[in-house]
Amino acid sequence: MTSTVERIHVALERPDQPEVRALVDALDAYQKPLYPAESHHGIDGEALRDPRLLFAVARDDEDVAIGCGAVLLARDYAELKRMVTLPSHRGRGVGSAVLRFVEARARERGATRLSLETGYLQHEALRLYERAGYQRCEPFGAYRPDPNSVFMTKVVEAAPVAQTVSIWRARLPDVADVAPLFDAYRRFYGRSADLAVASEFLQQRIARGESVVLVARDANGTARGFAQLYPSFSSVRAARTLVLNDLFVAPDVRRAGVGRALLEQAAAYACDRGIGRMKLSTAIDNGERR
Repeated sequence: MTSTVERIHVALERPDQPEVRALVDALDAYQKPLYPAESHHGIDGEALRDPRLLFAVARDDEDVAIGCGAVLLARDYAELKRMVTLPSHRGRGVGSAVLRFVEARARERGATRLSLETGYLQHEALRLYERAGYQRCEPFGAYRPDPNSVFMTKVVEAAPVAQTVSIWRARLPDVADVAPLFDAYRRFYGRSADLAVASEFLQQRIARGESVVLVARDANGTARGFAQLYPSFSSVRAARTLVLNDLFVAPDVRRAGVGRALLEQAAAYACDRGIGRMKLSTAIDNGERR
């Protein structure tokens, strides 16, 4: 076994997917026997739907969820939550990749202090955080002193706010949010409104792994735009390519950088997977900036 994963793909996703919930449940199953009930500070299903929570999932090249982590945006700090890696992938860089990703997303939202609580027996996690520059501190927020808890914090510089949205990789639970945008996109190209067709098409593409859908969500979690990428190949280059087939932004948020954010994330998705070329086409009269 190599010491690092060949490629780790991290993206914002919904936490209510079965395979992601299995990761969180496995973390609870591991920790609950170690500490008394009053020392468990996880987040329940309702909290996982908080729009202030950005939830990241790490996947391998076969699209299997191998780790996750989240950051909860509070007023004076951002709190790391639910950091977990499959036991079979520990020691291979997954935790570090997720940590860097959620830190970057928090900084994009203006966070200048990152904080966390973990158990004193979580030795691997403590080493990960210490290597990343976290230092032990007093309890923060609503936490109270607990001999079973270790509190840590890290001061960072807020990143320049480059976009008004967060880009998520859509999964089946996201179809209900993306379908109205996809239906509006099809109507732009002269098709009749048909939300059912739009929903079924997206469900089939995502379920079969035939396309990658990126969705732009605002600070309230509302879907404001999407892009759809289709994997393809170049025989001459003997390499994989991506076709950016669809890109649409809700009319009321155009010229606000949403389209640019989607394009940048699409490029990052391709680069992260070693795909050197991405193609697109659009209507000749489609001149409005997104």
